[in-house]
Amino acid sequence: MSKKLISVITIVRNDAAGLERTLRSVIAQNSPEIEHIVVDGASSDGTVDVIRAHANHVNRWVSESDKGIYDAMNKGIALAQGAWICMLNAGDVFEPKILTRVIEEITHCDSISILYGDAYYYYPDLRQRRLVQACSERLYTGMSICHQAVFIPAAIYANYGLYNRTYSFAADFHFLLRLAMSGENFVHMPFAVATFFAGGTSDICVLGSRFESIRILWRLKSPRALKGTLRYIYEVLQQYAYMTLVWALGQKLAARLRARRIR
Repeated sequence: MSKKLISVITIVRNDAAGLERTLRSVIAQNSPEIEHIVVDGASSDGTVDVIRAHANHVNRWVSESDKGIYDAMNKGIALAQGAWICMLNAGDVFEPKILTRVIEEITHCDSISILYGDAYYYYPDLRQRRLVQACSERLYTGMSICHQAVFIPAAIYANYGLYNRTYSFAADFHFLLRLAMSGENFVHMPFAVATFFAGGTSDICVLGSRFESIRILWRLKSPRALKGTLRYIYEVLQQYAYMTLVWALGQKLAARLRARRIR
């Protein structure tokens, strides 16, 4: 079997419906240049049945207990055989036929550049999505790239190692900031690659994820750590202000106010 250009890795635990959505998204890319790897954390809700139903389109998969999302991602990287690696978690989806455009970008850059695109952030409670434009320069103040829209050469993982499992929420930010601080080349693709569904671990555990990111900024000695710290504190205050609105006004009215702000 010939080596694929891109390995798409999907991690999942007890999210059969979300995995179904993601699998269909990858299958619809209809590209012979990609392989799909699924790492399941010993689900008990029918997730494994979904994987088996699409077995012809999943190149490799495992279902076993893990030590968290970054342990699962590391397992996927170990199984990957592609020259470039992308993480598309269960529930998230690629834009239609987007990997054809990504492959074109890959052919025009060197083999050790980190390619990244923009992404849509989907709010299920509002039933709308918002385009988030990525910028590697902003990594020095926080996570400014959606990891579902990043394509990292396998050689980079070989040189830098895998995700640091001591972090529960922001090991992907830690990894990307390390690359930026080390002078690795980031190349922006000027189009949206994926839609990221709100409600993941880092969204639910707002305080923990933001404080972990602040710790990373200072630990890696980012030149803009102070600015990033203030940014994250502001985001935490925003989130808790919204939660207060939900408590005071009810979820529907609070969602309407939030929708106006997002627009």
